[in-house]
Amino acid sequence: MSNESTASRTMATASEVSNDRPEQMVPSKEIHIGFIGIGAMGLPMANNLHRAGYTVSAVDPSARQCALAQDAGYSASDDLDDLRGSDAVIVMVANPEQLLGLVEPLSLLENKNHRTVAIVASTVGPRALEDFAQRMGEHGVEVIDVAVTGGVAGAERGGLTLLTGAPTEALQRVRPLLECLGSITNCGDRPGDGQAVKLVNNLLAAVNSAAVAEAIRFTKGLGLDPQRVLECIEHGAAASWMLSDRGPRMAQPREEREFRTQTAILAKDTTLIQHVAAEHGTNVPLLSIVQGQFAKALDLGWATEDDSAIVDLPL
Repeated sequence: MSNESTASRTMATASEVSNDRPEQMVPSKEIHIGFIGIGAMGLPMANNLHRAGYTVSAVDPSARQCALAQDAGYSASDDLDDLRGSDAVIVMVANPEQLLGLVEPLSLLENKNHRTVAIVASTVGPRALEDFAQRMGEHGVEVIDVAVTGGVAGAERGGLTLLTGAPTEALQRVRPLLECLGSITNCGDRPGDGQAVKLVNNLLAAVNSAAVAEAIRFTKGLGLDPQRVLECIEHGAAASWMLSDRGPRMAQPREEREFRTQTAILAKDTTLIQHVAAEHGTNVPLLSIVQGQFAKALDLGWATEDDSAIVDLPL
């Protein structure tokens, strides 16, 4: 993109507009991005936006995560009021209840120059996203569904897959911002469309994760070296993203394992998929087995351990 083209798309400042809608949110210190939820995925996503040149303000209840954001060079606190005046707010919360709990506080985040955009990157399911979009629309806040997948590694390198559900015009306005986080895959023009595709993705990922864990246990039962077996099979017919990402950690002794994502997340997602499948009259027998495994991991107190811990379940 030429400098002239870039300049033509930069959002106007307060002195230039009154209530005009911006064309595109290209990286600029004049554009303020609020980020709610800077956990394992959210923190590297916010870091990438800061490095791209946006003014980022993050909110998270964890003092440790806020300190990490501040060390990276942008503001972070536990106060949603700090997001007032944001041009866009990215939401990365854990569940539908937390998302819907943001309706009232986000409705107060008025920007005198234009409508605030709320970008929901959490996995909360279609119904919650649709409800959130309708309720936020009543307060003049536009909601864009951007369910993300790609894990912590994808978030760190700006290589997430962004499953979007939004009208074309709305998506175009935030495209430069989203491209700092990964590649956009348009799943439909309605909020909730991205969420629906994300649940299909997560069903496959969760079942695949459990299959990888079973294969690792089988490998050990055969007296083979799991790391060596992974090297032999990860480029063949059994290849998968989960095999390459989770397999090496599952093959490690538990005390040496790096924590990259929490067991509680897939436990939440598998439960959500079960509920949505039931609502639509769809049987998901394999997913139900895997959901039971993750529930057992939670019962064992492994919620904050890496989700590769399911390989250690006493089945």
